[in-house]
Amino acid sequence: MEQNKKALQEKYVELQLMDEQIKEVQKHMLHFDQQISEVSNVRNALEQFRDVKQGEDALIPLANGIFVRAKLSNLDELIVNVGSNIAVKKSLEETKKLLDEQSAEIQGIRARIATQLEQLASKAQVLQAELMKLIEEK
Repeated sequence: MEQNKKALQEKYVELQLMDEQIKEVQKHMLHFDQQISEVSNVRNALEQFRDVKQGEDALIPLANGIFVRAKLSNLDELIVNVGSNIAVKKSLEETKKLLDEQSAEIQGIRARIATQLEQLASKAQVLQAELMKLIEEK
């Protein structure tokens, strides 16, 4: 009887830890979903950018809800941050290609995390079944 109680407690703690892991992996998935959405939004904005004419007025965001009015010039060249505070000039097509590569990379990571989540959920189900069996034996 005492052995059963100890096993029951151990399985319960193990299930609780696994539940925390699942929640953490779900947070990571949400983060990557947000990144995919952001990259997609920028990609869509670049598609619309094609229709803009040189010299047109634009509102340039400085901070959340703060904009400055500017005239657009040299629409053939974008300045792209490539990491470590290094910015390079890229064409519209090169920038879209870079965004597509980033999106594919993020989606690949997200897919691996989704597989990890499925494995954790499967293990949690097995653990829960074992826990229920121990409760019934009690």
